Amino acid sequence: MSKATALRDLADSMVEQTGAVDEKQLRPLIDEIGELKTQYRAVLGGVVRSNAP
Repeated sequence: MSKATALRDLADSMVEQTGAVDEKQLRPLIDEIGELKTQYRAVLGGVVRSNAP
């Protein structure tokens, strides 16, 4: 399972259980995905362009 899928599943589960998302629980996974995106861009250099902030 990808990190993004795990994040979505966790958020969906939180909403089902409590009606809200707890960012404190999601933040570590969000940060990890952000770091992976940064590493991916660094490896590919100018070949990949991203509109993501």
